Amino acid sequence: MKTRNKVLIVFVVITIAAMLSVAGYLFYQYRQFEQKLFLDHSTLNGLDVSCMSVDGAYDVVYADSKNKKITLTAQNQNLLDLELSNFCEITFDKEAIQKGMDEITFKDFLQGKSRNYQTDCNVEMNKEKASIYLKEKLSTIQQKKPKDARIKKTEDGFELVSEVEGTKIARKRLLNYIWTEIEEIAKNQITSIDVTEFYKKPLVKAEDLEADFEKLEKYLNWKVSYQGCKVTIDREDLFPYIKYQNKKKKIVIDNSFLRNKTSELAQALNTVGSTRKFKVTSYKKETKKAHSGEEILVSGGTYGQIVNTEEEYNVLSELLKECKSKKKKEPAWQRETQSSKKDDDIGDTYIEISIDRQHLWYYVEGKLEMETDIVTGMKGTHDTPTGTYYITERINGKYLIGDTYKTWVDKWMRLTNMGVGLHDASWKSRFGGSIYTYSGSHGCINLPSSFAYELFDRVYVGLPVIIYDLG
Repeated sequence: MKTRNKVLIVFVVITIAAMLSVAGYLFYQYRQFEQKLFLDHSTLNGLDVSCMSVDGAYDVVYADSKNKKITLTAQNQNLLDLELSNFCEITFDKEAIQKGMDEITFKDFLQGKSRNYQTDCNVEMNKEKASIYLKEKLSTIQQKKPKDARIKKTEDGFELVSEVEGTKIARKRLLNYIWTEIEEIAKNQITSIDVTEFYKKPLVKAEDLEADFEKLEKYLNWKVSYQGCKVTIDREDLFPYIKYQNKKKKIVIDNSFLRNKTSELAQALNTVGSTRKFKVTSYKKETKKAHSGEEILVSGGTYGQIVNTEEEYNVLSELLKECKSKKKKEPAWQRETQSSKKDDDIGDTYIEISIDRQHLWYYVEGKLEMETDIVTGMKGTHDTPTGTYYITERINGKYLIGDTYKTWVDKWMRLTNMGVGLHDASWKSRFGGSIYTYSGSHGCINLPSSFAYELFDRVYVGLPVIIYDLG
């Protein structure tokens, strides 16, 4: 009997204790509910707000916003942290928090439910302030500028130097990204930024310069050689005058070297006034053939080939521009000779005048067509110039005017710009012999009228005239 009573007493005590415990729990939960506190294990924007009021919860998320940071990383390494409070003001919607609180019922307390709340934030970012702050922070880390690809001139050619990637951060692009994503950053949705995406890139890559580099190589292989002389234009001549402007991505060539080369070409090929080997008509009267006598040297005169340096410069400039090489090029001529033979540019059609013999021969293709005695310039006073000349003009009727004379001639064949030429001399009754020593001309070659008429009709502008004196 006593044992049963003891058990009953224990049961009653436990029951009463349980009831008191439940009552205490209910009272506690009711007090929580009455005080408008969040449930246990509740979060707001991921932060613990258990048993907190609306104001308390707001203070928690606001305080957290003041400590928000965004980490800048590169290749999985943390570079630095940016504190949002240095350029942002973050506020939250307290009404939304209150609404979350108002949705809590006493039943929720009794069931011990936990809730997770989210509230939107309002972010005001000062972009100017952020720019200054970001500039200051980025200055604390080491950055390497990228290098553009470039074409480098070396001692013997050109080299294509590839671009170099850098670690210089494009601050404006990074700032614009932060500006765009600031709300997600403020909500902890974005906690780090990989700045390798914001590295400044080289503006010029090697592939952008490949075409110019290949063209430079073509220029350096450009070559021109000439027919009839050893003058060449090649890499050695061009190289000092070619360069590459990397900023403008432009090949620049100073063509002035071509003028030097055309001058060199003229020196090699121009033959006006040069000394020529010439075989005179034999002194034996029975042998009258072209080049039948002794070989002499004839210097001076106006006959010869002349390179047109200006036109040749223009032609070369165009060839260089188009990068077209040329072998055995024919120069641009200002004047060409009658024969293209290197050792004999006179040929076999010419007028030969011997001052010492006072005689003229006219050969056509090596055959003697006409000859006559003549009177040349007054010996010692108005000597007829020796050398190789050519007929520069033919005029039917002309006054020859000098300081002391004005004489009409019917047939005029000019040799020099100083007034020396071949013409009829009707005032002379005799020709040849020693007349030129006491009654010579003012330098012209006087011809019998009938001979002058016939010769005038048979000669042409450009015909070589060789004048020599072996006396």
